[in-house]
Parts: sequence; structure tokens; C-alpha cells
Amino acid sequence: MGISTKRWEDPVEEGDGLRVLVCRYRPRGLRKELENWAVWYPELGPSVELHAAAYGKKGVKIGWEIYRRRYLQEMRGAGGGRRGRGFGNWRSGCAAGRR
Repeated sequence: MGISTKRWEDPVEEGDGLRVLVCRYRPRGLRKELENWAVWYPELGPSVELHAAAYGKKGVKIGWEIYRRRYLQEMRGAGGGRRGRGFGNWRSGCAAGRR
């Protein structure tokens, strides 16, 4: 089974498979009935601090390579082990239809 990525607002296409929203915050202004994902895992999104750094909310906006490195560190458990553990169990939650 392959994994592909899309933006949350991309239209649903045949063959998409299970659509999982991996984002710290739910998209603003979107009514629940218009959601096009099956499950949402906010804990798999970047930390609040990394999210803020990506948008420059506390100083200079960080670039993609720095963001990518820090996000992967978070997911591996460096400084945020609870999320690394959650990532290992995402399939079981998806199968249960967790929102």
C-alpha cells in the first residue's frame, strides 16, 4: 500500500484511499459536512512551537529544510515522545474511524 500526500482542500478523486488529515489545527471556517477526510490526527502534526516557527509568529520564519528536520525529530520522539508513539499506532486508529 502506497502513501501519497495532498492538501486538505484538494478534491477527492477515485483511488484516493483513506484520507487522513495530519494537521495541528483543523482548517478554519470549514463546515464539518464539507470535510473530505476520514480521520484527523492533530497529534501527528507539528508541535505548537514548530507550527508557529513555520509561520514566523515568534520571529523569523524558518525554511523548509529546518522545518522538515525538526518535524522528523518530533515524530521520532526527540523532545516529544508521545507523538512518536502515536505515529506507530496510526493504522489501528484509522481502521477504527477515529476523528
